[in-house]
Amino acid sequence: QKRRLEFMAERLVVFDIEMLNNDPGSICSIGIVEMIDFKIVSTYYSLIKPKCLKHDSIRYSIHHIKVEDLIYERSFDQVWKEIKYYFEDSIVVSHDISVDMTHIRATMIQYGLTYPYVKMSCTNVLAHLLHPELQKYNLVELTKIYDFKHKAHHALEDAKACAYILKCMVKNEGFDDLTSLHMHYHIAFGEMKHNYYRNIISPETIVHLKNYQKLRLMIYIIKLYVLPESFQYQKKY
Repeated sequence: QKRRLEFMAERLVVFDIEMLNNDPGSICSIGIVEMIDFKIVSTYYSLIKPKCLKHDSIRYSIHHIKVEDLIYERSFDQVWKEIKYYFEDSIVVSHDISVDMTHIRATMIQYGLTYPYVKMSCTNVLAHLLHPELQKYNLVELTKIYDFKHKAHHALEDAKACAYILKCMVKNEGFDDLTSLHMHYHIAFGEMKHNYYRNIISPETIVHLKNYQKLRLMIYIIKLYVLPESFQYQKKY
């Protein structure tokens, strides 16, 4: 039984966003799931009116949010007053944290908002670490593996799916909290604060790292079991 490394309650905020168009600040909806020790304590969903209201047929075909749906919705800076609480002194998680936080940061810059202090993790990164055998790592494929039904490309439903997958991955590894999982695999959280941003390791780097670890193991085995015999053989002759 792997022990918990942190004894204080762990607060996780899992979120998902949808984009109206290619403008990096065009967040048009956000869904949030707040968990304390993997128990859901609150959820949040809102449509958002971005500054750029350009229609994008490809993105519309994914989330079905129309420009007309957003005309009378609040802007991000207004919504931020309600959701800032979630992004303060917490571990935030999404299924592609690098991309999602790029959009969050771009939108915050548009409105002159100050970065809060958060640590960051990513279910996509963790899935690459824990399921190297998979060919696809999107939420739809992972929900099939973990037997969770959800409505894809609705921000809150995706956030709920991501939260469930995160819980399963941590629990299946024998841990009670996400911090212990990160520490066990020596994966640093991403970090954001005022005038500072550092991403979590990328999924691609995880794959290369695992291959490197396998190579080191092979070299160790060769040195331990193969080379000594070779040296002994050379000494005899």
